Amino acid sequence: MWTSTDYRSAHAAYDWHDGAKACALYVFTMLALFVQGRLYLSSLSTGILASLNIVRPLVSLVATLAIVWISRERVASIGVTRQRFGESLALGLALGCLLSFALGACERIATGLPFAGFGAASAFSLLTFAVGALEEELCFRGYISTRLTGFFHNRVVASVVTGGLFLLYHYVIFWGVSGQISFDSISATRLVFILLLHFVCDAVYQRTNCIWGAVALHFLYNVTSGMLQFA
Repeated sequence: MWTSTDYRSAHAAYDWHDGAKACALYVFTMLALFVQGRLYLSSLSTGILASLNIVRPLVSLVATLAIVWISRERVASIGVTRQRFGESLALGLALGCLLSFALGACERIATGLPFAGFGAASAFSLLTFAVGALEEELCFRGYISTRLTGFFHNRVVASVVTGGLFLLYHYVIFWGVSGQISFDSISATRLVFILLLHFVCDAVYQRTNCIWGAVALHFLYNVTSGMLQFA
């Protein structure tokens, strides 16, 4: 089976208390993202607003690690482990390249424009992509998806529900900026690929019980989606 024995045995005993904590973490991350969106309407300097793309994910990351610590769980329970690191990283990089290539091809078809390469990658941009990938993987794949099995007692259902939550997460900053709930801020192509990103990252984590491959995959996707350009 694709899902490893280690993953199944590690996450089979979660109950509704764990599911409730996963929901609380999700609400916190959504509120943090909404606040970030509202701050974009403030008089803060451009530099401070740009720094929020690193500060806000770090806050959510700390919240994820804090809830693990408060629950007296090991960080290995959210995939922070060296076990099967090589397999996880290799699988994540390979699937990340495939997903990034597919995104570029689909964007090319959707826009009807020729591929013009990638934008210049600044150190700040790469740091933003890396921090975002780490935060979202530890939060969604490492914690929320696994703990939601306490509600559903089924890994597939928990993953599907987390996929929906992950998609909504990518809308909230736009809701903060506009002040209203709207679903036209993300293209159909990007919507599909956000869901694909979730399921592929979750598959890598379930296969290896190590989060680092999913983080690498997510980072490659962030770089591609953030810097892809068409003429």
